[in-house]
Amino acid sequence: MSIPVIDLSPSSTEFEIPVKKGKEQEKIFCRRWGDPDAEIVTVLCHGLGAHSGWFEPLASRLSACKHRVYSCDLTGFGHGERRRFDSYKQWQEDLIALTNHAREENAAKPIVLAGNSMGALVAISSVERLEKPPRAMLLMSPGFEGFAGTFTLAYKLKAIFTALIAPGKIIALPYSVDDITVNERIREQVSADKLGKFAIPAGLGLELLKLTKEAVRKSKSLPCPVYLATAGQERIVDNRINDRFFAGLDCPAKERVHFDNCHHDLVFEDSVNSLAEGFSTWLRTLDSA
Repeated sequence: MSIPVIDLSPSSTEFEIPVKKGKEQEKIFCRRWGDPDAEIVTVLCHGLGAHSGWFEPLASRLSACKHRVYSCDLTGFGHGERRRFDSYKQWQEDLIALTNHAREENAAKPIVLAGNSMGALVAISSVERLEKPPRAMLLMSPGFEGFAGTFTLAYKLKAIFTALIAPGKIIALPYSVDDITVNERIREQVSADKLGKFAIPAGLGLELLKLTKEAVRKSKSLPCPVYLATAGQERIVDNRINDRFFAGLDCPAKERVHFDNCHHDLVFEDSVNSLAEGFSTWLRTLDSA
């Protein structure tokens, strides 16, 4: 089996899920990868400023490991920017709707819930609301707390103050594409991607803070096995918090991998091959236990 180049050129199938918001009908933009006869169904939730297309490197590799992969653009991001954003709870509803759709399309197959950075928090805070627990969770670089050297106290205070007085004002995130990956090809593609962004409405940032508080509260105990992956060259999230999260986590089984030479977005790094294969192997050990 040849290993694909780490690249954002799409190999997914695009589709939409109709959902009701009040009296109005909306559509969640989604992507799907892999063989319909795959053994495992994995639902991916993206991070802050990202969109489902950024999962291309990981999704293609999971597909090669016999996963059927799904992801969507959360409200306020990517194609989801055309839907009005009011609350972080919309991100949870988006993920639940996608997971339900994936379960309907793949009856009786095990579901894996996965999230990257902010997406890990959405997954953690939503898992108890699913119809049944997933087979496992894959959490990549969870964003429980920002890296102190990047998300400085001055930045956080200014962002909160702006959110309170001018929630619609666009504020730049305190990091760039250079902080999320060392991969030059991906840096070029992300920089040219009009769907991705490194600036957000201040009010959205305040909703992220609320999401974080809920995820922290629910992160002490999870209803399924957990596979945690973190980056050694991390300048966006605080890995000390992730260390404590993993040490104190109560769940049926847990495994952690740490990629010393990788930046924040492991899905863009050379680690993506080891991540997909290692996680898939770990899943098989759960099934054989």
